Amino acid sequence: MAKGVETPRILLLDFYDSFTYNLAALLWHSTGAIVDVISHDHYLTVAELEGDLTFYHALVIGPGPGSPQDVRDIGVAKELWTSLSESSQLPIFGVCLGLQSLCIAFGGQLKRLATVKHGIISQVTHVARDIFAGVENVAAVRYHSLHVDMHENNDEMEELAWTVDEGENGRVLMAARHRRRPYWAVQYHPESICTVGGGQNVIQNWWQLAQKWNKAMGRRVQDTSGLQKFWNRPRSLLEKAMQRENSSDAINDVLTSENTKVHYTTIIAPQLAPTKICELLGSADQNNDFAFLDSAASPGRFSIIGVLSEESTQLLRFHALDGYVAESTLGKNPREFHRIDLGRGEGSNGDIWEYLAKFMAGRQVAKDCGPTESPFWGGIIGYINYETGVQSLDIPLNPGHARRADIQLVYVQRSIVIDTWSGIIYIQTLREQDYEWLYTTKGKLQLAADLAMTPSPTPLLNASAGWGPMLSSPSALVEALSRASKPPGTINIIRPQKERYINNIRQCQEYLAEGHSYELCLTALTQIHLPLPPPTPWTLFTNLRSRNPAPYSAYLRFPDVTIVSSSPERFLSWSREGVCQLRPIKGTVKKTTTTTLEYAKSILHTQKEMAENLMIVDLIRHDLNQVAHEGSVKVSKLMQVEEYKSVYQLVSVIEGTVGGVADGGNPPSVIPPSGFDVLARSLPPGSMTGAPKKRSVELLLSMEGEERGIYSGVMGYWSVCGAGDWSVIIRTAFRYDDENYITRPDIGSATATKESEVWRIGAGGAITALSDPEGEWDEMEVKLESTLRAFMGFT
Repeated sequence: MAKGVETPRILLLDFYDSFTYNLAALLWHSTGAIVDVISHDHYLTVAELEGDLTFYHALVIGPGPGSPQDVRDIGVAKELWTSLSESSQLPIFGVCLGLQSLCIAFGGQLKRLATVKHGIISQVTHVARDIFAGVENVAAVRYHSLHVDMHENNDEMEELAWTVDEGENGRVLMAARHRRRPYWAVQYHPESICTVGGGQNVIQNWWQLAQKWNKAMGRRVQDTSGLQKFWNRPRSLLEKAMQRENSSDAINDVLTSENTKVHYTTIIAPQLAPTKICELLGSADQNNDFAFLDSAASPGRFSIIGVLSEESTQLLRFHALDGYVAESTLGKNPREFHRIDLGRGEGSNGDIWEYLAKFMAGRQVAKDCGPTESPFWGGIIGYINYETGVQSLDIPLNPGHARRADIQLVYVQRSIVIDTWSGIIYIQTLREQDYEWLYTTKGKLQLAADLAMTPSPTPLLNASAGWGPMLSSPSALVEALSRASKPPGTINIIRPQKERYINNIRQCQEYLAEGHSYELCLTALTQIHLPLPPPTPWTLFTNLRSRNPAPYSAYLRFPDVTIVSSSPERFLSWSREGVCQLRPIKGTVKKTTTTTLEYAKSILHTQKEMAENLMIVDLIRHDLNQVAHEGSVKVSKLMQVEEYKSVYQLVSVIEGTVGGVADGGNPPSVIPPSGFDVLARSLPPGSMTGAPKKRSVELLLSMEGEERGIYSGVMGYWSVCGAGDWSVIIRTAFRYDDENYITRPDIGSATATKESEVWRIGAGGAITALSDPEGEWDEMEVKLESTLRAFMGFT
């Protein structure tokens, strides 16, 4: 890459916004300059910042939550506009918070909007010159609840653009410039995917004016060659992990995979249901650990079964407050484990993300050494909970954080992958000389497929009553008959308190009005107490699957937790070639006998619903732009309505590419980032937090009053072939063994008297300034009911 003054450089100050890297991408695309992103609080004083400005052609003050009058939110930018010495002057461009701070520094008055504008598109009128030269119509996305009122006789600031909110806010300033200094700013977000006319062309005009000013003033920029502090992209997780190794031999050991190829065979059996294969492998017995990622509806395609073994399947557990990974083997007492201490010093194992990157690097298989159509050849399957993502934002967890695994993963060597479109079933193993298992399993599946072609002389009992899946084993049948011989108990559902939930919605809207967030994804947990004896977890899963099939369903039975999921939302997938895809869902309409697709579209394509979705789309673009190749992030589907069995959803699809060689403007990277780098930097899922993410999470923690745990986390796989796929854990019920005193003879779990079995379901929704509290409560209940369906028929 070109170094020094030959390549222009822009410094972008980040105010912990969730759109910053979209702005960085727009700046790069519009100017060709290297864009360095640095958190505003990296600088404690303007003098410190001035020292670095000599390396830059221009400075950008980015958007962010809060107020330009609060130094905790605005930092050094509060004094920057008036404190730069004459010799340190350089072109500056402000966005949103940046415009507000500029204008109040020169006589503007900060006010609240009467009607908040978050994710709203407005027509902007402009002066058709300066940064708007040659610009025609501007439809701009706004994310603000505060605005600046400039006095008409202000002799320092000139208004360049404005909008008129008829019947709401009146005339609102949208762009301004300083009359004598090289300062420009806009209130709207030029980087938003839905801003038209006021984005790239405005930035290009500003850049031309900035370069012209630098030339006229004879301003010279220092050569930055060799200054690593100015690298504008983080190193990959694996590269950081490798740099902690203290010898080349240690590095080679990690990068030399223990796997050389995938041994596999196939059958074609479209008549053999994935759930039937699971039952043949013992899924109905709750004493068996099990991992099943299920594509039960479109657009899902592949269902994946991790064939777990108590003798050899490796279990990885991480607790966020412990600082170590517990490595053990399924079937053993979880208190018997090998401890891997984490830390950031030289020779240490880094953080949990670096550890997992290194773990998988030593197990990768070359892309041409397995079945090309199968997305999973073996690898890790499991979950990462919400609190893990919270901690990754540098938000401290409560000292009373639950003593349960925040991350739990199994390393799968044997697997079965079902292509639900073609009917091809892949039986796969990473173990050498594992032919007996491979062909014995193939024979069992072929026999089951043949039997599935033969009509059964006796019809199955009604599965919706919880019987059908129970007939897969003698023990399950005994359990079912035992339950049938007893009078039914009463299921006890402890729902969120409506009054508290409504009050939290109003509190969210107050935070939005104050400028602390654009959108807050408020949630609450429901408890289900099942009478004894309860149905097996597998029965609950198959019941949920039949009532609410979803593309990212899952059944995980691990040593101390059970998860049954019918998630409709993919969080992140990545291919072997590094193509990443995220599919956020925002906007839900319940299906009824009278609800049509057209009716759902009329509801979901309203301003409120589209604003919710847009904010998350822009947030996810920001997450992906931090890691993906510059210019590769695209929105391939924007706010389209998809139909599921119980609901209609508003869905968008964002894609980008990682891996390969380093981008121009970045240093040569020994090891490029992977899809897992995107995952690690994107948690918790933006669709479950709101934007800006960090401030939103902090506010939600103060309101919700309890940890989300597994709910709002992610679940999925990372394959040894390099691909990965993770869903958002919603429409999901989960159970903790320690709370329910579940007896596990294989690992010696304690037993105790209990009166019921406790499950949890989380549900919620995105709160915006346009939200109606009663409507948000109803939407939360619609989502809750879709999962409560799993418990029908067991009272």
